[in-house]
This record gives sequence, C-alpha cells and structure tokens, in this order.
Amino acid sequence: MPTSTKALLSKTIQKETPEFEKALRLSKEDIRLMKQYDMLTVL
Repeated sequence: MPTSTKALLSKTIQKETPEFEKALRLSKEDIRLMKQYDMLTVL
C-alpha cells in the first residue's frame, strides 16, 4: 500500500497550530506535482 508523508526540520520547536498542521498535510497539488515530475520521495 503506497504511503506519503511530509516533515518539517527545524532548529526550534514549533507550536502545533492548525496552520502548522495544514502545512504538513499532503494536498492534491503536492501529489499532482510528484506525479508530474516523476518524483521519488525518500525520508
């Protein structure tokens, strides 16, 4: 089963605000760009 995730690397601790959580969610645009550029994302 394919899975995807985003990560944010930061030197400081980030507050878990709704905007922060939204930024970490994969959007349809993210998926479209990964397919368009034939990206292999490795974390």
